[in-house]
Amino acid sequence: MLDFLEQDGETLDERHQRWGQALQAHPRFEEAIRLSMHKSLVRYGQTPLMAHISKDVVRIFYGYFALALDAAGGLTLTGMQQLCKDLGISSFGRAQAMLLHMRMIGFITPNPETSDRRSKPYIPTPAMVSAFRAVMIEEALCYSIIDPRVAELVDLLNDPLFFGAYVLAISEGLKNMIRNQRPNPIKLFAERAAGMLILYKICQSAQEGDSYPPCGQVQISVAGLSKAFGVSRSHTLKLLRDAEANRYLSRNAEENTGLIAEPLRVELMRAHCAAFIGISRAWANARIILQA
Repeated sequence: MLDFLEQDGETLDERHQRWGQALQAHPRFEEAIRLSMHKSLVRYGQTPLMAHISKDVVRIFYGYFALALDAAGGLTLTGMQQLCKDLGISSFGRAQAMLLHMRMIGFITPNPETSDRRSKPYIPTPAMVSAFRAVMIEEALCYSIIDPRVAELVDLLNDPLFFGAYVLAISEGLKNMIRNQRPNPIKLFAERAAGMLILYKICQSAQEGDSYPPCGQVQISVAGLSKAFGVSRSHTLKLLRDAEANRYLSRNAEENTGLIAEPLRVELMRAHCAAFIGISRAWANARIILQA
């Protein structure tokens, strides 16, 4: 069992390194993160709503922020714009466009129980809540391979009060991550449409018996990756060329094969560690929120 507690005097980097080492030392760590990768790819093909959630990391973040604003007392355009400004992640116009997009795909709807025409509050739709709850449960079950206690989240997340506290805690974790974010190989993929899915698909193509993230040869087909995730070939090719330019991977275009470089492998493992640690910390902080 793992408890991610802070120690006096350690820096943020030291803390994350210590927590990550504890996770990676677990004998079933690779099994857990491999399952998480697999679930992300399966999730994309389940429903159109799940595809929207899975395709873009930015949409996932906005979705969690929308849920958190609602849990905190009100999801409004002004609230979302201010949050994005404080985090430095988008302009007011971009935040407005993202909120409109969430309404168009059925994530949010105007709150029918308010007469406040000035702030125009929204509420998450049942479909959005259900979809995000399913994602949270899937990730918790992946993590429970390492820490079986986390399986308790499956029932807890069906409690509306706990769900609200949990999304507030997740949102705070995402804010801290954004504030402390540094350039790294994962950022290149996370900021592109379907970027993380493309990376996962490449990893999944490794030869049987290889580790995850893979050390050996992988399949990298521009046409195949583009078709799998509904993006243009030019989009996929630019992503791959940028990754090559940064020496995150090498590619044989004629054979549609390549290798994932060690810096990208390391950062992918760290990203999985951060996700699992985030679950553990959010669970603990949700309990604190409910006790307040």
